[in-house]
Amino acid sequence: MQVIIVCRFIPGGRTAVTLSCGIIGYQRRRFVVATAVAAVIWALLAALAPTLLVLLSASALLSAAETSMTAASRGRLHQLERDGDHAAHRVNRLISNQETMIGAILLANNVINIFASVVTT
Repeated sequence: MQVIIVCRFIPGGRTAVTLSCGIIGYQRRRFVVATAVAAVIWALLAALAPTLLVLLSASALLSAAETSMTAASRGRLHQLERDGDHAAHRVNRLISNQETMIGAILLANNVINIFASVVTT
């Protein structure tokens, strides 16, 4: 039965396992049950894949934010703020309390990574 379920995930395996089971006279009821189990697994994977993709994208975005905030040039940001750049003002406010900012980003990233591992297991 496990072979039938696994073969449902291999290209060409569906046809091969169907023909093989028909040729050797495999019990129809067991074949239908194995096919139904494989269908349920496919449906779960199809439903969870977009969720996992969104979580991994959010994790990548937070990692990029952490890198950019720690690598930002303070002198350049202060100059931009004096020139009237509102985004530089916001970044300077965040960087002024760098421990809190990095802690919040890392906490959010860890929560997202935990959710991603929960989805995959």
